[in-house]
Formats: sequence, structure tokens, C-alpha cells
Amino acid sequence: MELLNDVIIQCGECGNIIIIKKEYLDAETSSYERQMGPEIAYEIYEECDCEKCGNNIKYRISGYEYPAGCFNYEDNEIHGGRFLEKPNMGIVYEVEFDEESIASFLPQVEENIHRILSDKKFVYQLTPREFEEVVEEVFRRQGFQTRLTPQTRDGGKDIIATKSILGRPVMFLIECKRYNEMNKIGVDIVRALYGVQTAERANKSIIVTSSYFTGDAQRFAEQQNTLIDLFDIDDLIRLMENSIQNEQNNV
Repeated sequence: MELLNDVIIQCGECGNIIIIKKEYLDAETSSYERQMGPEIAYEIYEECDCEKCGNNIKYRISGYEYPAGCFNYEDNEIHGGRFLEKPNMGIVYEVEFDEESIASFLPQVEENIHRILSDKKFVYQLTPREFEEVVEEVFRRQGFQTRLTPQTRDGGKDIIATKSILGRPVMFLIECKRYNEMNKIGVDIVRALYGVQTAERANKSIIVTSSYFTGDAQRFAEQQNTLIDLFDIDDLIRLMENSIQNEQNNV
């Protein structure tokens, strides 16, 4: 994480404008362990004197990653002046991948997606992990950067996804439920994921199922406004169709 723009301050005493180049500012880092790994804090503490009136100005600019590599939130404060432009902390992503691994992994996922689109009931032949891989690939095609969590002890989320919205990377927790068509997702599962989302300070959570949701589950999600999205098997198939269309349009 790094400071994305220069710091522009107006002196609180004389109104003088002070510009500090971002290259001259270094952030101190600290971290502490949480459920999904370390939360990393990047904090810039600086002060300067106004060259016109000598007024002392102190300020702090902070940004936080959680989990590591995912933008969580930022804040700032200033004494003796005001920011004329909000300082922005952000992540510059450098994506590295193993081409050989991806080449061997994607054909099977691609085949599973096409077989589901040909026959919806094929989804029930997938293992829970294969279902998670399909969901991850569908969201990746929607512009998300995705990471599957380990198969054991995922803590209520199977995929961690990030996406830039209005120029800011935000974090989504995605839980996948490969259930029988008649086994609907109840409100307890939705509540549990919302609890994980709140504890982990994620921006949004999503449940994707091969089944459907009970009325209570849908009402609970609606009460959280836009914090939780529910995708049943029909929604997932629409996402698959959109992802295939997007790929064809990009060819």
C-alpha cells in the first residue's frame, strides 16, 4: 500500500498553500494477526511549519490492508491546517501467476461451466470444492481478483475477492453451498456469514448456492441493504451466461 497523491495543505493561520510531494513521505508499517491472516497498517506521521507565518502543522495519513493485499479502509487527521485534497492510500497490484498451473486448472473448470449450462442438474455431480472453483472462475470473469481459501477451516468464507469500484479496491467474502436442489439455505447460514463479514470488516458478503434460499434468509439479507447478496442456482447460471458472453465480446 502507498500514498497515491501529493499532500496539499492550507495553513489554518494565514491560508498559505503547502504542497508536499508523495515521494518525500514514508509510511511506517505494523501488523497484528486476525482470522484471515495479518492486518497491516501503513501510517504516515509528519509535521511542517508554514513558510509564511511559522504555524506548525501536524498530520497523519493511514491505510489498512486486510487480508494482506486487500484494501480495507483509510483515514487521516490534521491539526493546524486542512487538506485541500483528500490524501488517498491505495494498493498497486502486481499479479504473479503460474501459467502451467492455470493451463491445467482452467480447462476442467471451463468444462464444468459448459456442462452446467447444458444441463443444470450436472452441478449436483460436482464436489463442494469443484463447485467453489466454478464460482471462483465465474467471479474472476466478472472482473474480480479471487483467491480460494484452504479446504479446511475456511471460517465461513470460501473465496476472498477484490474489485476496484469507483477507483477503490473493495473486499468481498464469498461462501459457496453446493446443496441439493430441495435443500434450501436457511437464515442461520446467512446470519453466520454476516457475522464473519462484520468481524473481518469486509465490504460485502455473497452466498452462492446450487439450491435456493428460504424466505427468512432473503428477508434477513434485504434488511442489511446492500451488505449481503444472495445468488441461487438460477442467478449463478445467469452469471455464467454473462461471463461467457463477456469472454466472446473480448475476443
